[in-house]
This record gives sequence, C-alpha cells and structure tokens, in this order.
Amino acid sequence: MTPIRPRRQAMQPLARLAAPCLLGLLALAPLGAGAQAPPGARPPASAEEEARGRAEREQDARRQRALRRALGELMQQVGDLTGEVPEALGRADQAMREAHEALRLGRDPRDAQQRALRALQEGGRQMAQSMQRQFGPPQPGDDEGEGEGDDVAGDP
Repeated sequence: MTPIRPRRQAMQPLARLAAPCLLGLLALAPLGAGAQAPPGARPPASAEEEARGRAEREQDARRQRALRRALGELMQQVGDLTGEVPEALGRADQAMREAHEALRLGRDPRDAQQRALRALQEGGRQMAQSMQRQFGPPQPGDDEGEGEGDDVAGDP
C-alpha cells in the first residue's frame, strides 16, 4: 500500500457526497415551473391554481435550499481534505442562494440555476485538479476492492 492510498480512501466519502449534490443540481431545470410569469404573459389564475403554484414554489425552494446545504457540506469536506475550496464552488453557492430567493419570492430562478450549474462544473474541474496536484494521478490498482465497483455517481 502506498502512503497516498489512505488519502484516496478518505476521498471516497467526499466523492459519494459530491455525486448526489451535482446530480441534484442537474435536475434543477424543472425547478421554478411554478414561478410567476411577467404581468400580462398569462391569463389570471383561479384561487386553486394560485395555491397550487405557491405550493410548488415552496417545494422548489425547499429542494433548492437542501441542495445548497449539500454543497456547503461538500465545500467543508473538500476544504478539510485539501486545505482549499475551489472558488467556483463559492460562486455556485452564491448562485444557489439567489435561485432559492427567486423561488421563495415567486420569481424565475433559471438564470441563477444556470450560473450555479456552470460554476459547479468548473468547481468540479478545480477540485479534481487540486486533488491531483496534492495526491497525484490515480495509480493502477488503487480502486481494487473499494467502492464495490461503483463510479462517483454511485452507479455500478
């Protein structure tokens, strides 16, 4: 076993936390379906439709907040492991905060969500580069018997 191997093993929980966060954010596209359209863009809604739209916005805002918390946990673990947090993850956090606020207020969150996705993609690249600088490239056999053959997203 090389001295790097324990660090690589320590990164496995980090990768397992990152995957749901990133996958959840990729699923954000439908969020905000209940967001209000600009005035005059749609006919007046019935009280029932308005209540349903409000409930959808509240649910979307809760999901957005939960994803942002997961990103915060990921950032904390990356910082603990590598000593640095990719700046793009900070941008993603800010964009997610803005998307949550938009959802909470019934505004269109898609711009903020798209910025969050782009920042997360860049943050993932920065995180991989940082880990590679610190721990070196993967060595043959490093993953043998670990993770039961799952990839980062947890898919077999």
